[in-house]
Amino acid sequence: MLKEGVAASLTNQGRLLRQRGQTEAAWAHMQEAVHITRQLGDKQCLENALSNLADVCADRGDFLAALQLANEAECICREIGAQEQLQGALGTKARVLQLSGHLDQAMQIRGEQERIFREMRITNGLQESLGAQAEILASRGQSTEALDFLDQQETMCRELDMPAELAWCLANQASILTSAMGRPEEALSLAEKAFNLATDHGHIALAARIGGVLARVRMVLPRNSIE
Repeated sequence: MLKEGVAASLTNQGRLLRQRGQTEAAWAHMQEAVHITRQLGDKQCLENALSNLADVCADRGDFLAALQLANEAECICREIGAQEQLQGALGTKARVLQLSGHLDQAMQIRGEQERIFREMRITNGLQESLGAQAEILASRGQSTEALDFLDQQETMCRELDMPAELAWCLANQASILTSAMGRPEEALSLAEKAFNLATDHGHIALAARIGGVLARVRMVLPRNSIE
């Protein structure tokens, strides 16, 4: 049990370090967690450690290593029939593929993840997957399709009372309307709602990110539209 505790502690510390932007320290912690879980032979714990390390490798720009780790995590989930863990492994793999520019493959993986979420009725994960697919579609220039996915995500976030996720969803809609569809007036309304929602619920870091979206929207508006 001692090694299991050490591996879990390393993983938790690695996640915290990653959240703080200390990527190299997070990588070292996650790598050691993978090493220990391999020795233990616990496949579920190993899959979790592999997925976490894959995320950090992607953060470092080491997409080849990240994809290898994500593939191994996916294989373990399929081997042991762990559907709930599989959706997480697929999310990691899709993120790596998207960051490395393989958008079509990333979209395919997200589609399988969405199917699992729907089958298992995991609504929180489903709304996140819809938003991720919208991001890929927007990157491929499919703005109308991206807005359709964001509309679905918005509905779910409202139903689930998820203000932070809703705020970012609205901000993403505003970005697409401004940059790809030439509709900055609509975008301004959405961006302001998103900013106020994040601020009212105390999500300061999120509000700062949305503030950047709002500033970009205002830059393309005629001056009399924002006075």
